[in-house]
Amino acid sequence: MALSVGENGGLGDRVTSGAVKGSLMGVSIAAGVVDQVGANDDSFVTLGYSIGGVGLGYGMYDSDEDESIAMSVTTSVAGMNVGYRFDDLDSSAGDNDMSTYSIGKDLGGLTLTLMYEEQDAADTSEWNLVYAMGF
Repeated sequence: MALSVGENGGLGDRVTSGAVKGSLMGVSIAAGVVDQVGANDDSFVTLGYSIGGVGLGYGMYDSDEDESIAMSVTTSVAGMNVGYRFDDLDSSAGDNDMSTYSIGKDLGGLTLTLMYEEQDAADTSEWNLVYAMGF
């Protein structure tokens, strides 16, 4: 279990933040808050669990104006990483749900991931090819 607390600012109002991270019975847990004087406060909670080669994830993020919940499932099939993520964004500007499907392959120094996203807002969808190189 790790805990971190910080303050930033001058002699007047200060921004205060705190976070905790650890695991309990195989579930990874992280949570944190940021108190911004005179502005929106932020908070988050994330949970992760892996069972039988399947990774499950949950995240909740709140900024006083917007709240986002994300849930994901990932696994490996035929040497490729496959996943699904659902995002539910509730904001003052409106609500938006988004589903993301992904399939990726690690080629050593290069990782390629093909992603398909569909959003409720304006009924849009798009394909993305994401790559990452490492040395």
